Amino acid sequence: MSKNFEKKTKYLKDLRKILKESSSVFVANYQGVDSNQINSLRILCKKEKIFLQVRKNTLLKISVRNTQYSALEKSFVGPTIIAFSKNFVPTLVIKIFKEFMKDNPSFSIHSGMVGKDMVVKEEIMNKLALVHFHEEAILNFLLVIKEISILKFLRLLRAISKIEQSK
Repeated sequence: MSKNFEKKTKYLKDLRKILKESSSVFVANYQGVDSNQINSLRILCKKEKIFLQVRKNTLLKISVRNTQYSALEKSFVGPTIIAFSKNFVPTLVIKIFKEFMKDNPSFSIHSGMVGKDMVVKEEIMNKLALVHFHEEAILNFLLVIKEISILKFLRLLRAISKIEQSK
């Protein structure tokens, strides 16, 4: 066997393993985006534990075949980048992509899948980006409680200082 064939076979095996562990997969078109910008997107995704790859469409099509993400096979057209999220916050990928699109208008999200559900339309992507999942909601709640506690503490200090000034 040729080294190239072995390399592709290993890549397919690795990619299928990643697909099995992923809770969501999103496909985007990066035409018109230079490599430095793609590298900055990779860094953002890596911080959030999102696996990002640029591969040949043929390899991507073969890798999703006979998996729960087989519906994405039609999305691999043109310069394609694929993002895999292992965490259970699928909105994170969309939020990062949306933020990236602000500076790179030629970058576009083709489609995605959350579990076995296909997400294609731009409207759905926008709505999904606004959804707060359980962990995000808890963090926001804790921040509010923290702010309230600080405000109460400041009011208490102000009341004590007024009492001391009146003496």
